[in-house]
Amino acid sequence: MAYQLDFLQASLLLTTAVVYYLYRYLQPKVEKNGLRGPPSPSFVYGVTKHVQQSRDPGAVYERWMNEYGPVYKVRAAFGINQVVVGDFKAIAHILGRDTVMYVRTPGFRTMLEGVVGKGVIWAEGDMHKRHRKALNPAFSTSVVKNLTSTFFEVTHKMTIAWDAILDNNSSDYATIEVQRWINQLSIDTIGIAGFEHDFGALSGQTSSVTEIVKMFSEAKFSGFSLFCHIVQSVVPLFGRLPTYRNRLFWGLSEASRSIMDDLFRKTKEMDGGDQMTSTLGIMVKAEQADSGIHMTQEEIMAQMKGIFIGGFDPPATKLSQWSLIELSRRPDFQSRLREELSQLPDAEPNWDQLETSLPFLDAVIWEVLRLHPSLLEITRMADEDDVLPLSQPILNNAREMVTQVPITKGQLVIIPLRGLNCAEKFNPTRWLDSSNKNEDLELNKRVLSFGDGPRICLGKAFTLTQMKVALTVLIRSYIFELPDGPGTEIESHLSLLPRPKVKGEIGSRVPLVVRRVR
Repeated sequence: MAYQLDFLQASLLLTTAVVYYLYRYLQPKVEKNGLRGPPSPSFVYGVTKHVQQSRDPGAVYERWMNEYGPVYKVRAAFGINQVVVGDFKAIAHILGRDTVMYVRTPGFRTMLEGVVGKGVIWAEGDMHKRHRKALNPAFSTSVVKNLTSTFFEVTHKMTIAWDAILDNNSSDYATIEVQRWINQLSIDTIGIAGFEHDFGALSGQTSSVTEIVKMFSEAKFSGFSLFCHIVQSVVPLFGRLPTYRNRLFWGLSEASRSIMDDLFRKTKEMDGGDQMTSTLGIMVKAEQADSGIHMTQEEIMAQMKGIFIGGFDPPATKLSQWSLIELSRRPDFQSRLREELSQLPDAEPNWDQLETSLPFLDAVIWEVLRLHPSLLEITRMADEDDVLPLSQPILNNAREMVTQVPITKGQLVIIPLRGLNCAEKFNPTRWLDSSNKNEDLELNKRVLSFGDGPRICLGKAFTLTQMKVALTVLIRSYIFELPDGPGTEIESHLSLLPRPKVKGEIGSRVPLVVRRVR
């Protein structure tokens, strides 16, 4: 059987190479942009595997940027040319024209269609505008304000469980695998806040969704699964092969669809359901609308699946694995944050207090987002010829200084989020110490964790408020330490999105030593 599998994989590799070269031969030639760039270590993988498996992908991009300038070229899978853009004027130009002039790659859209369907995440152009218009009310500031108490309620459920663990321990501390608990917190939060449904994950209830999320967290993907993941950006067919990773994605899609179908049906049957301002109510309105925001049932299900799946993974990544890890690495910053939070007059501050009264909490969150964006990079394909303006001249292959870069239709461009932020250590005070507005603007430009332009994340305010609430409760209640002290080694694990893990642990486990605040 192993021999047959190896033969099948070799056959697929050969077929892929042939199909790809036919594909390239039939495509219009991409205009030579004259950019410099690093040599490719592999014809099959290009630089992609090297970057993704690097201990610090941001440092790789930063090194190349220092050597070749803020805009340069790299080779991806099968030698395809990609333009890496680190110039902020050029980045603003690209993201400002997202969904129209710059679109998602066919391979990535194939993957999205298989997981969530043809929703706002998948859509481009006018279709994307229509979907955004329909969904915006569900994520407005007023809605998030009203959800703040819900965020506190769900987070307190987790602290009750943690207190029980500490009570049953003979010592004054316990080692808690925070990854699993924050996954459960995020699932229950998006369930209650987004869909008025309690999944009961924090209470120990299981579902097909929670089981698949657990499998993603623990899975170790084969070389063939990772190969398909890398090359599907240039050969979309590989996004449809039944690899273990793809089967998990499809299982998550089916499980979430089953749950969302049932919730949507129940909402439609409720009296006055069309007056609701929840995500479900918005979906009911969109289905019943005559025009402007009307969506088909297929589109509605895609939106709900996208919101549900997107709602629990990025917040969990930021909160469990990086906010607590970084604060455990720097006990002084953790103490400073606890001191600020202790000054709050209320056990549960309202949204306005969270927004305006906690500058160091803000600084911690933005520093985590700066250093650890959910995505390694943003990839787009030019849908028409264009010229990228640059904020400063760069040296091209002809040893000439140029102030713009020609982009031809079909060209792939990459915005390396991890490479924009400079591989500096975690230091929230940089957000408090800037001496002028220009420095503030420079810092904010470097944080693209939520994207920008037409595709800026719908759930940005939702996620930020959830993070603030959870950190407020957890840091006021507990002291966190890494298992081997501040120097504990952290590695990367490929889950739904790349996540950190404590070295030596299975999957993306992050066990922390937890003590009560006395």
